Amino acid sequence: VSNKAQSVWNVLNEYMKDGKVSIMTGSSVEGFIVTNKKTLASVRLANGDTIQGKSFVLATGGKSHPETGSTGDGFGWLRSLGHTVIDTAPALVPLKLSDPWIKRLQGVSIPLVRFSVLQNDKRQAVYKGKLLFTHFGVSGPTILNMSNQVQELLEYGTVTIVVDLFPSLDHKRVDATIQNMFKTHSNKIFKNITPEFLPTAVMQILGELAGINMKTPCHSISREKRLRLVQFIKSLPLHVSGVLGLEKAVVTSG
Repeated sequence: VSNKAQSVWNVLNEYMKDGKVSIMTGSSVEGFIVTNKKTLASVRLANGDTIQGKSFVLATGGKSHPETGSTGDGFGWLRSLGHTVIDTAPALVPLKLSDPWIKRLQGVSIPLVRFSVLQNDKRQAVYKGKLLFTHFGVSGPTILNMSNQVQELLEYGTVTIVVDLFPSLDHKRVDATIQNMFKTHSNKIFKNITPEFLPTAVMQILGELAGINMKTPCHSISREKRLRLVQFIKSLPLHVSGVLGLEKAVVTSG
């Protein structure tokens, strides 16, 4: 009701008190103690103490954000008990790109784009969502959701994500929009135009990729270069070089 995290914390603590739950902080676990009959008997702490119990719930988390304590120790304990453990990998994690211009777009975002994941020129998946440029590559909720699939594809070869920056319009209508923009800003140089449909920094990168000189007046930009600009707006290739590590992953798969 209060809409505060503290209230949730208070409720959980009261619930545990009512259930006579004992909380032990600063008590690092080193592993389990198993009887000769292969029965889980107790938990061994780093200080040498043991905790007896009829049953145990293991909730160590994965390996993401190890600063919170999820260092992956639990997987080793599970293996020692005979459980099969699938190797972990970062999941819900930002992607790294090899494109040299990416650092210049750090912090720039586009609310809705279409992502096409390609390998060997074959489309593997299509997503829609927000695109956030970072100093190392790209992020955002949609990128995080697709990262696991991209990471698996990287094991078999290079991966390219082709981004449609203006998915609501086809090539022809995007071209008409660009022509109208050039007409409106006919005497301005390309570097100084401020498009309403894309961030200026993104438009400048697209212009460079299309071979447009930043000091060229809009009325002097050739049809060929304008069409190349349209092509990059509708199909901007992002070359994936990998994913960030466990410290940046929201969760781990496996």
